[in-house]
Amino acid sequence: MDIMPLFMVFALSWPEAVLVSLFGLQLVGIKPKTSYLLLAGLLQAFSSYFVRAMPIDYGYHTIIQLIAYAMVLWSVLRIPYIILQIATLIGFTCYLALESAVLPLTMQIMGLSIEKLFIQPHFRIHAFLPQAVIFLALLLIIKKRDIVLLHTGYTSKSKVDRHEH
Repeated sequence: MDIMPLFMVFALSWPEAVLVSLFGLQLVGIKPKTSYLLLAGLLQAFSSYFVRAMPIDYGYHTIIQLIAYAMVLWSVLRIPYIILQIATLIGFTCYLALESAVLPLTMQIMGLSIEKLFIQPHFRIHAFLPQAVIFLALLLIIKKRDIVLLHTGYTSKSKVDRHEH
């Protein structure tokens, strides 16, 4: 169980959800409108808040969050669920790989243990910032070079920017 203060939903979970979603969507060739992406990120952050507070083993939280992420994206963007599940898996996998590489170094530089990191919200935010900057830089490179791993062939009528396709 990971109960974080509510302000962390806005300071950490919301930006993280937007980055993960945008990263995964970009890599399947979907470019959502900013307003829909921000709404989906906010809803994902709140769903993550409640999932993390559930009294179940940590690994199950991840599975539930993956399903919830795709469901939230589906409810906001109305893109076929299977495409969103693939985008979610790609975004999560890339983010977790980056976190696994960057977080230990960040904790070492900050002189923190994982326990202190989870107990003190401001440490958590400071540890998130290097990951966010690197993930955002990767995302900008992917967008600029229009890198797509999986062409879904999906085009939307209103919730995805058509002129960017």
